[in-house]
Amino acid sequence: MSVPSFRRGGRAAAALLCAAVAAVACDSPSAPGVREPAAIAVAAGGGQQGTAGQELPVPISVKVTDDRGRPVAGQAVTFHVTGGGGTVFSGTATTNAEGIAQERWTLGTAAGSAQTLEARVVNGSGTAFIGVVSATVTPGPVAHLDRVAPLGFAVGVVNSLLDDTLVARVTDVFGNGVAGATVSWAATAGGGSTTAAASVSDANGFARMTWTLGPPPSNGYQSASATISGMTVSFFARAAVGMLALQPNGATVNPGVPVTASVAVNDFIGPVPGLTVHWQVTSGGGTVTPAASKTGGPENPGIATAQWTPGPTPGTQTLTATAGSLSATFTVTVLGAVTRTLVAQVPGTVLDASLGSVLWLDQSGAAPAFKRRLSNGTDLTATVSPGTGQLYAVRGYLYDGGALLRTQTGQFYLWHDDGSLTPLGVGEGLPSVEGDWAAWRANAGDIVRIHLSTGSIVHIAAANATQIDVGADGDVVWLENGFAPWVYRDGTATQVTTQGDGSVGAIATDGVNIIYTKIDLFNNGTLLLDNGNADIGLAHHSSHGYPSLFAVMNGGWIAYGTPETALFRRSPGGAVQQVTPETSGVVPAAITPDGTLVYASNTTGRYYLVTPAGTRLDAGSTLGTYFLVDGPYLFAVEGGAVYRITA
Repeated sequence: MSVPSFRRGGRAAAALLCAAVAAVACDSPSAPGVREPAAIAVAAGGGQQGTAGQELPVPISVKVTDDRGRPVAGQAVTFHVTGGGGTVFSGTATTNAEGIAQERWTLGTAAGSAQTLEARVVNGSGTAFIGVVSATVTPGPVAHLDRVAPLGFAVGVVNSLLDDTLVARVTDVFGNGVAGATVSWAATAGGGSTTAAASVSDANGFARMTWTLGPPPSNGYQSASATISGMTVSFFARAAVGMLALQPNGATVNPGVPVTASVAVNDFIGPVPGLTVHWQVTSGGGTVTPAASKTGGPENPGIATAQWTPGPTPGTQTLTATAGSLSATFTVTVLGAVTRTLVAQVPGTVLDASLGSVLWLDQSGAAPAFKRRLSNGTDLTATVSPGTGQLYAVRGYLYDGGALLRTQTGQFYLWHDDGSLTPLGVGEGLPSVEGDWAAWRANAGDIVRIHLSTGSIVHIAAANATQIDVGADGDVVWLENGFAPWVYRDGTATQVTTQGDGSVGAIATDGVNIIYTKIDLFNNGTLLLDNGNADIGLAHHSSHGYPSLFAVMNGGWIAYGTPETALFRRSPGGAVQQVTPETSGVVPAAITPDGTLVYASNTTGRYYLVTPAGTRLDAGSTLGTYFLVDGPYLFAVEGGAVYRITA
């Protein structure tokens, strides 16, 4: 068998031809399946801006290339939305000869949300290549107009700018706010006006307008409207016509002590709730908080309140409340304050004080002890212990040259300035002390009266004596057997003649006057001033329990009242005046020989001083404070501190 032979040149030409054909076949895009996808990129349609819920004007195009950047034709590309809630037309497309695949994209309905689309291609080895496309959603045309604020009735004042701004929102069919839309505004009832005829909506579709209410309407209501593209929403307001100052207008108040100020606001229908009232101190230098408050609803209809703290300057001070064109001014009289001068500060419980000395119970040691500070600054300690039991029964009273002591066991002593003690025996109950005199009930039932400076003692025979009281001149009054009133004067004991029906419940004297109470069968009480003839009725209290009758007396002055009345002061000459602006809840605390009165007010929780001329001064808080009188001097005691009080 023979083998064919070929020319060398012919075989070489054939090889060259074959290589050329292969090269053409590899470069041609019309030969699918030869190239593998290695990349995908956005070719057109990226970064578009479109209307909510609408298809983008330019389809999304992506280009698929191989690892040499050559287009890959006939390659399947998938499209799906990854953000914003939009949709694609088919979800799959095949690349053309240029490696391009296209898809139509309809955006989501939420303007401003992130809109993203993913184009994906996978090579023969299963490797995926992804291209991401983004777009921006803008609202569609105006489709709705909604009232935003105020949703209910606004409240304002006639002929005044409404505090609330009117707000309407322009949106498309999907509820997206439409920016740049022109909204028309008008006052439609009540004679008011809007600040402008139109306003333009902001980036979120909100259009705003201010509204000045008109004159008083007959039904109390006014209205305004917003309009766009034939759509209208209405706003309504109640127009207040009056403001009235309530408390504390016309009151007398304390410097630096907060009081509640309140105003009532109304329209023609009734109280107006929800109206903002502005507060400002207009004289006196005080403060008010908050600066603005709203009138109340059903619980406190039409009432707005604030806390007003008057300034320190005595005299007239003012606070003004305003709402639109309405205003109300509060005028109060601020009391001056008493002058407080520290007399002593001791480490114990003060029992008594005078201008030159202070007596106290010292409990800093193992057992309580009486102590006294003399005017020269020397401290004395009594050599007798007051006892460790019922300290409420321990008492001490200063006099010129010493002190009267009572221990918790009822033992009485005179404690002299030289430190010596004179025992006086045992008594029952607490003593009555006035000036240089003291009296108490001895164990045998008789009355012991002592002149403190001289130590002179008189035993007044008075069986079963109670309610013992001594006056500054040494007169002693008491009740015998609990109801028969007696007086010891100038060495003689005589029964006091009383007026009216009932038994005597209490008796007292200041050495000038005698007062007593009569209790009838129904427990009604009457306070009477004994004048040796037809006694003078001072106060009366009707009570289901034991009657409460308050009185203090000194030097012929008497201050008296009941829980349900004001306090009255009677001069030695018989002139009577009401001394408290409060008509209840006041209790007398102390009175001096010139008629200076201190009383406590349960309403304010403070003490007040009333001078003989009737001037009232703030005397401080009632918390932890009590008052003492020594001759013409008045002292306030707070813990271990003693202050002299002057007007």
